[in-house]
Amino acid sequence: IPMDKWEHGGRRCVASLTADIPATVKRILLVDDIITEADTKIEAIQVIRDVSPLEVTDVMVLADYEVGGRALLETLGCALHSVFTVRELLDVWHSAGKVNDAFCADVCTLIEQLAAA
Repeated sequence: IPMDKWEHGGRRCVASLTADIPATVKRILLVDDIITEADTKIEAIQVIRDVSPLEVTDVMVLADYEVGGRALLETLGCALHSVFTVRELLDVWHSAGKVNDAFCADVCTLIEQLAAA
């Protein structure tokens, strides 16, 4: 079920569901490309919970940046499922010789700084 999103002042916001929900649907799996701090996922979950009786218990993303999104979703009773984490992707690229040790170290340091903020 698509969601209506808009931007204002450089901030994206989730506004509403854009389609009718079939009566047989009871639960929704929220799907997105990445998760950092989970702001838009939390907005989407709140919109769904506010406008429908649907249960949102799981979020699926391609990549988890590992900077706190998982923990924030857990406070809402949602489990995060990711295809891979950014660190796992870095390992693949490093093993394939696509990135060097210094690049990996820099990205890991950045992830740790963002997670601590």
